[in-house]
Amino acid sequence: MNKYLFILSFAGAAFFSACSNSEDLSIGDFPSVDEAKGSALIFEAKQDSEIPITLRIAQGRAITRKPIDPTSVDSEGYGNFSSEIDDPLTTETNEARYLGVFCLATGYQFPYKDNPPIINKWKDDNTGLLVRMKNVPAIVENGDITFKDVDNEGNVSGSKEYYYPIGKWMKYNFYAYYPWQETNASLEISENTVVEMNYEIDGSQDIIWGMANPDDNIYNDAPDGAEPFSASYFRWKKADIAEHGGDITDYYPQFSFKHKLVQFRFFIKAANSTALGKDIKVTAMSISNAIYKLKLVVADKRSEPKNVNGDLRIDNSNGSVTKELKIKYVNPTDKTDFQNTDRFGDPYSVTVTDVNVNTATPVGYIMLPSPSISKESGFKYKLDVTVNYSEGTATKQYEINPPDGGFIEGKIYNIVISIDV
Repeated sequence: MNKYLFILSFAGAAFFSACSNSEDLSIGDFPSVDEAKGSALIFEAKQDSEIPITLRIAQGRAITRKPIDPTSVDSEGYGNFSSEIDDPLTTETNEARYLGVFCLATGYQFPYKDNPPIINKWKDDNTGLLVRMKNVPAIVENGDITFKDVDNEGNVSGSKEYYYPIGKWMKYNFYAYYPWQETNASLEISENTVVEMNYEIDGSQDIIWGMANPDDNIYNDAPDGAEPFSASYFRWKKADIAEHGGDITDYYPQFSFKHKLVQFRFFIKAANSTALGKDIKVTAMSISNAIYKLKLVVADKRSEPKNVNGDLRIDNSNGSVTKELKIKYVNPTDKTDFQNTDRFGDPYSVTVTDVNVNTATPVGYIMLPSPSISKESGFKYKLDVTVNYSEGTATKQYEINPPDGGFIEGKIYNIVISIDV
């Protein structure tokens, strides 16, 4: 059996920005913290400022792959965040389809850098100052991000507003991942200030990660004590724009998203006319050794080279990390009908000896981490294909060989299976 790999390019990233229409408020510096005053000052510093945290899609067409839309030929499997019913980021009834957002303190502002008033540790922080937003679910709707509220039982309800803290001690950054998971079920914040989410995937959905970049050149003119991202920065920037002109929305944090899984799309053809005459029907396809236990590093404030923001790893803390995952279903006639179910409930008849992946609809897809994350030398995914034909039934196993450079996360690989029975 011959196998062909076709690599399609990775589309652009989505960007979010924020907005504010509050009036400026002048806040004085806090005095040094001692044991007697510490609790009161922390309580005061963590209170909401007048600067809201409001994120929205950046100007222009913010493009990202829809996790359950692997078939669009024109956009190479990518689509816009929108309010369409099939867009997973806007399906409020499915908790697993929210975007998860963190707002975390990443350092101190002048004049507190040499004499910090509070130790910046994310783990076990209950001040609301260091961990400003902790795993907040959000939806993207009509180009805007809406934060959702979560009760103590993990139930998601109506929208909720968040604000930068009033204190000028800290500066912050934003981290986001998809799909959202309940805090109690999967969130880990380790002693070395790494935020991790654990996943057990089924091959139907993507994992997406992103963070804002306060070191972007656009923020180079920020003065000491008003550094991005913080309430003091946006107060200063609004005053600067009032004097020199500009648009405040250009300076809000923007997420640059990355897809952390590889998407495999499968096409089937007969090897030749002889094979085609044997009435081939594919009854099952699966990856027999799919890596399904994963750990995503959502945020890490350690310095390089230890910093591992956005890393995807195998979670080998409990038992085997591989299992059989079946190829997922794609409706060949209705591209709005994508289901997270196994593809081959009914046999698929093989009727061609040639496939053009630019025009043909794949028979199924699966999203998996790149096999390069395995610690096993030379690890490759194994594809099992079961067929019925005029002379009987057969199951064959094939290794999915990577192209030069290996399988790259965020890219789509079209695999043509040539069946010769």
